[in-house]
Formats: sequence, C-alpha cells, structure tokens
Amino acid sequence: MPRASLRDIRKQEIIDAAIDVIGEVGLSDLTLNMIGKRAGLSAPLMVHYFEDKSLIIEASMRRLSAVLGREFLRRIGPDTGPAERLDALIEACFSMVNFEPGRMGAWLEFWHHIPRKPNLKRLHKAIAARFWSNVRFAFAGLVPKAAVDDGVQGLSALIDGFWWRVAIDPESVDLEQAKRICRSFVQRYVASCAPKTTRRGS
Repeated sequence: MPRASLRDIRKQEIIDAAIDVIGEVGLSDLTLNMIGKRAGLSAPLMVHYFEDKSLIIEASMRRLSAVLGREFLRRIGPDTGPAERLDALIEACFSMVNFEPGRMGAWLEFWHHIPRKPNLKRLHKAIAARFWSNVRFAFAGLVPKAAVDDGVQGLSALIDGFWWRVAIDPESVDLEQAKRICRSFVQRYVASCAPKTTRRGS
C-alpha cells in the first residue's frame, strides 16, 4: 500500500479540523482561520492545500460519507446475500462512529444548508444516489420489481428519521432500538410482498 504524501496528510488534517469546527460553530460562521487554528496551520498555508473554504466544506462532506461507506463495506463480502446486505447497511448507518459529536453536528449543518447551497445540493444528490443504489440492489433480491421502490423509500425514511432525532436530541434515540425497528420493517415488508398461497379447499 503506497505511503500517503505530506500533502495528502495535511489535507486530511484540514478536513478533520473542518468537520470538528463545522460541528461546533456551523457553516455560516465558519472561517479559514478557525479551521487553520484547529489544524495548526496558518490561513495562507491553508490556501496552499485548498483554494477556498467551499472546497474544504465539500471535502468534509465527502469524508463523512466515506466513513459511512467504509462501515458498510467492512460488513459485507462477495458472498453476502441481499438480506444480509440490508442488515449490514442498517448496522453501518447506526455505527457509533457516525454519531461522534463533531461528525453529527457537521451532518446537521450540511442538511440545513443543502437546500440553499447548489454545490452542496449536487454533492448530496451524488451521495444519496450511492446510498439508495445499495438499498435498491438489496431489495431487488428480496421483493418483486414493482415493490422495490416502496421498500427503498420506507427504509430510507426510517434511517433518516432516526438520524434527525439523534442530531437534534441524542438522548431521545436508543440506537439498538432504532436498528431493531429498521430490521423489523425490512422483514415485514419482504414478507408482505411474498406470493400468497391459496389454502386447499378454500
């Protein structure tokens, strides 16, 4: 595995610092000086690695998405079936690594600004499309084609709803309960889509 260059290491340090600062002060009040101070770099040196603040913000959103993606990928393998893929995705979504205070605060800030920031909206669409693609692929192996979209929308809404509740009030959500509810939805939805057998004599 190739060693990371000093430039790559510095960029990762800047992104990590940005996520923490975004979680604390939000996007509206975010400055390069704040990020640089947290990363131990001067503002002019920051520009050497990122041309402007918007690029750091986008890179931070990609990093958060990558963390979620890695949590999913490390739970699946080449022989993972569709039901197990959905279970792995649920586990990944509710992994504690996603709910560290800085990361959760940053996600909340991104969600708040996405409707008004075209660059964040485009990035969010790309990230969401990858997520939905994984959910859709798994459901396609469990239910008829016409029922796939409802399964995707239902599970996505449950996960998003729990994430919003955690972001607003972490104490209001038991993550183990959230996972059980999501799994129960999948099991019941798949069962409801199974062909109905006609009892003999009826």
